[in-house]
Amino acid sequence: MEKHAGKRAAKRLGKKEKPGRRGKTGLTMLFFRYLLTTGIAILACFLVWWNIFLILLRQGRVLPASTAADGASQVIAELEDGLEPDEIPYWYRWARFSTSGERLDESRMTRSQRNAMARALAGDSYPTGFPYGQYHRFARLPDGSLCVLQYDYSVPYGSAWAQAHLPDFQITALFMLVAPLILIILFTTRRYARILKRDAALVTSATQAIADRRLDVPFEGGASVRELSAALDTMEMLRSSLADALASQWTMQQQREREISALTHDLKTPLTIIQGNAELLAEQECTPVQEIQAILRSTQHMWNYIDRLGVLSRQMHTAGKEREYMPLFALFEEWKSTGEGLCAPRGIHFKAARPPEATCCVEKDAVCRAVANVLDNAARFAPQGGHIALDVSVRENVLMITVCDDGPGFGAEALAHAGRLFYTHETERPQGGHSGLGLAYAKGVTQEHGGELTAENGPCGACVRLTLACVCA
Repeated sequence: MEKHAGKRAAKRLGKKEKPGRRGKTGLTMLFFRYLLTTGIAILACFLVWWNIFLILLRQGRVLPASTAADGASQVIAELEDGLEPDEIPYWYRWARFSTSGERLDESRMTRSQRNAMARALAGDSYPTGFPYGQYHRFARLPDGSLCVLQYDYSVPYGSAWAQAHLPDFQITALFMLVAPLILIILFTTRRYARILKRDAALVTSATQAIADRRLDVPFEGGASVRELSAALDTMEMLRSSLADALASQWTMQQQREREISALTHDLKTPLTIIQGNAELLAEQECTPVQEIQAILRSTQHMWNYIDRLGVLSRQMHTAGKEREYMPLFALFEEWKSTGEGLCAPRGIHFKAARPPEATCCVEKDAVCRAVANVLDNAARFAPQGGHIALDVSVRENVLMITVCDDGPGFGAEALAHAGRLFYTHETERPQGGHSGLGLAYAKGVTQEHGGELTAENGPCGACVRLTLACVCA
């Protein structure tokens, strides 16, 4: 049923996926769109910046970077012809020295520019300085003094006041270009990262909903990226399949509880009749008291089983009760007594080998009832005059209880469903009205003790082994 529910959910989703995925963007395409958008924005920003620079050049607000280099020779010639240093254009820096090398006067210069000029006077012709390389030309003035002209390849302002008071235009222009580029990159990166984050949040939310078992509400929203949309669709299919499977499981659970409740109710009527008549017989003097007491004890056991059916409808084993340390021999004696009581009325030979000396930590009532169920199961299937063997052993803190009979054995289907609630197979091992609770209960007890129930066919009949991973010392 779960498989068919999952297929139906997948089919429904498959019909919805195809139209929904049209128009979705793949991760590769999203990455190219990011690069293309960023590249176009950067190119547009650069073109705007370049056009602004050209406008400033045309308006004379700034001058070309080669202005100083192009006019240096003419300025040197004019200085040698008598041009005063104070009349030198403002995009040059200069200093005048006497014949003895003493600095007479100079224009406004920074320390690094003065150091570059000093190195030039010392004979170093390589342009030095930061952030531009400083070039130098020398002119001998008519009065015999030496004028050193310093310039660089940078864009000067169109006025002396702007050159003196405003920040360096070239650095400012570079900043005005780089800052918008960084903002563009940050904006486009954030925009496309927001798309991925939103889709990833949807996938994370869907994953968390499945982990929290909130399967009743379909996932809201759709992912924009094709790969994440496919993952979200797969999770929706998983949610729907799990929801259908849990609904089916819940229906089966409810059905099982109703069957157990019905069985409990049906058992009460014949038990009441048996118990009442047995009590009447026990009051008569000529009635065999021992047999009547045996009937009453068995009736009381059946009433105990009915009480346990209410618990079994909610869980397959007796979880929550405390375990206790018990001598294995004491447990064995009770199991042996139960086996003998079941086999004697049917004319079946019962054999039980003495177990090793040990103390085991088990839930006594549950384990004894599980063993009794297995023994009762074997007694029903063993033929009259047949044999049942009980073997108890301990290996590395594992208690193994094996019950074998020489009945017809298990069929292939019965072996596959051993321990399943309400499973019976009349043609293989006649149940005589049995409802399939015995081995199911025994299996639940073994699982509660960290073990398992296994069923197999031996050389002469069927064998059922209870393995309990309890502490045995």
